[in-house]
Amino acid sequence: MKRGLKNLSPCSIRVSSVALILLLLMAIVDYFVSPANGSDSTGSGTLAAPWKSTQHALNTIARNAGGGDRINVQSGADDVLSATLSLATYGTPSTSAPLVFRGYTSAQGDGGVGGLSGNSGGFPILSSSANGVSFVDVHLHHCGASPILAIAGVMLSVCADCEFDHSTSGVAVSIGTAENCYFHDLTGSEALVCFLAYDSLFDLRSGCPGSIVVQARVAAVGNRLVMPADSCWGISALAGGCLIRDNSIYSAGGSGYGVDDNADNYCSIVDNVVQGFSGAGGVNFHYYGTPSVSAGNFAFNGATNFYAATPPVYQGADTVLTASPFNSPSTADLSLNDAAGGGALCRGSSYPPGFQGGSRTQYGDSGALEHQELSAPPATPTLSVSGTTATIAGSTAGSTNTIEVLSPALGTLAWTSAGSRTGDGTVDLSALAAGTYLAVCQSTLAGLPADVSNAWEFVIAGSGSPSVRAALYSYLSSDAGIQALIGSPAAVFPLKLPQNHTRPAIVYRRLSARGHQAPEELGHVHDLSGSAGYALALFRFDCLADKYSTADALAEAVRQALDGLDQATVAGVRIHAALIDDELDDFDEPIDGGDTGVFVVSTVYWIQYAESVPTL
Repeated sequence: MKRGLKNLSPCSIRVSSVALILLLLMAIVDYFVSPANGSDSTGSGTLAAPWKSTQHALNTIARNAGGGDRINVQSGADDVLSATLSLATYGTPSTSAPLVFRGYTSAQGDGGVGGLSGNSGGFPILSSSANGVSFVDVHLHHCGASPILAIAGVMLSVCADCEFDHSTSGVAVSIGTAENCYFHDLTGSEALVCFLAYDSLFDLRSGCPGSIVVQARVAAVGNRLVMPADSCWGISALAGGCLIRDNSIYSAGGSGYGVDDNADNYCSIVDNVVQGFSGAGGVNFHYYGTPSVSAGNFAFNGATNFYAATPPVYQGADTVLTASPFNSPSTADLSLNDAAGGGALCRGSSYPPGFQGGSRTQYGDSGALEHQELSAPPATPTLSVSGTTATIAGSTAGSTNTIEVLSPALGTLAWTSAGSRTGDGTVDLSALAAGTYLAVCQSTLAGLPADVSNAWEFVIAGSGSPSVRAALYSYLSSDAGIQALIGSPAAVFPLKLPQNHTRPAIVYRRLSARGHQAPEELGHVHDLSGSAGYALALFRFDCLADKYSTADALAEAVRQALDGLDQATVAGVRIHAALIDDELDDFDEPIDGGDTGVFVVSTVYWIQYAESVPTL
């Protein structure tokens, strides 16, 4: 089943008809009908044991005067009627105790579309003058030379998300409100007579009802009408004060009127787009009455584009286009095109203004279908480093890409520029001092933050001896267990956490005090001949997190990593042993109301490692 699309225009200020129905149905009783699987003889009208026919449900239900009833008709097979549904046994619905017909597939309200067919029998599906009769998610069709629904003169009755087709005479639907409905294959007098018509599609390429497609007493907003070359009118105001807004109407050379104000009582006609009433006597916008407002309307290819027997009280910026505004009206696609003098002129400004970040930007366009644009962020460049050469790839053309580096192992905690270039290519990093670095590529277009979650780790070799601090940083930041908790490469820093850096993270430092179990030879070890070629150092690793459980898990990951560090060479440093000395828990209290405090779980290790022997 095809349906009209919801109009997303910011001007369409209303309460959804479906929401209105739901507000009315606070104590409604549900009954179920399954034309394919139900039974009128053994069923009980429940979801598990549905009835077979809608008329049997109406004959069986004891009307719920306290909250109303809902008859749910299962999708998959139509309930083929032999006569108009009768409410004689059921009784008369009301606004406080409505009667709702709704489709379903396997559960109430799941969006399944039930079917009610008149079997081309020449009778309406329902004829009533009662308030409170509504249809939701129902396909109503094949009523022959008869209206599909005749719920005449009743404002508080609703059709929402319904499909109507194959009626050859008379008013196809007379209802209070029609929202997001689909009308097609209709001939006769009118397709829809209503108080309110919202967001519906009238695809009448196979034939027009012959008089007026939509007659509205209160409002017609966001509808799409595709009409053949005949004398049919599009939307006509039946009563004073009617609002006709954000509609798109196309005629393939018709001689009728696109939008007609015949009420003579100050209607408002705003932001509509009409094309093609180019036959003899055809008028895109026809004001026989006295509209109070005509503004923001667009007309193309009418025998007459704007006609006013009496000028509007206010007329502002109505436009005659020089090109078709629609993408493919012959296939019922009335979305706005980008043609200069056509759809481009019907476009409204975006809102919120300049909203970016990969989200869709709405536009306040005229007509029923406003466009959206995906504001995709510029491409984020990728970075790789080999030796002293950084390679940038995948950046946005024309962007200035800067390599930002920091070196926790060397105690450099601020991101600094190590070189830049325009677009993709290489950057020479040989000017950097020897050490272990993190690098990111920051683009002027992409706005990539300098954050270790996007960083590349690399080492600049030098002639000096490798550092045990750099080795521990390299080892912990590349450990898989730690990375699983704080990213890759892991957020490991010396002495302090960089300002505004997210948690969890690890901060490490070398301690001057002896540990509880450390040997006497703590520090650089010497014998009688001088340096012994190895050292003992005490390090503390603070695991910082917003939750204690996270800090504890991170401390355990550090323990798992360091306990296995035995007789291993890391970043050029030979580690002989890593032994745990102490474990501590702490909590840094919040600084102010905007802070939550920090949980800290610390582990202290003494590390024995090889070092070079000084030469004279």
